[in-house]
Amino acid sequence: MRAQRGGDTAIHRPSTPKANATGTHPQATPDIFAPHVLGAPVEYYFYPNSLIPVFCPTREQFGDFEALVAAIEPLALRGGVCKIIPPRAWRTELERRSQGVLNEDEFPIMKPIVQHFNGSSGIFHQYNV
Repeated sequence: MRAQRGGDTAIHRPSTPKANATGTHPQATPDIFAPHVLGAPVEYYFYPNSLIPVFCPTREQFGDFEALVAAIEPLALRGGVCKIIPPRAWRTELERRSQGVLNEDEFPIMKPIVQHFNGSSGIFHQYNV
């Protein structure tokens, strides 16, 4: 979508559209330059006041992650970084599986490593307890 500003033509993209019922953030207008995965465009928007794209793929597009990354790479390289928001169904499945693993009795109890350093004059010894 092009916007007129004092005679200049600038590209205008929505910065933070509201989420729809599926939890994705659709663009206000179709983008012919949007990356396509599995024959469908990947929905995206730009983080406010930046060139950082935020992608919201469908579950099918997210399932072919290698193709998704290959499709969004040209757009993501412009900002130097990008964000991919996984589909809601994938996040709820991950949370369900994580809770099952964390609640098992045989899950190992993690203890942080305690490190002690002794020495002087540039010679130090490290002890992990």
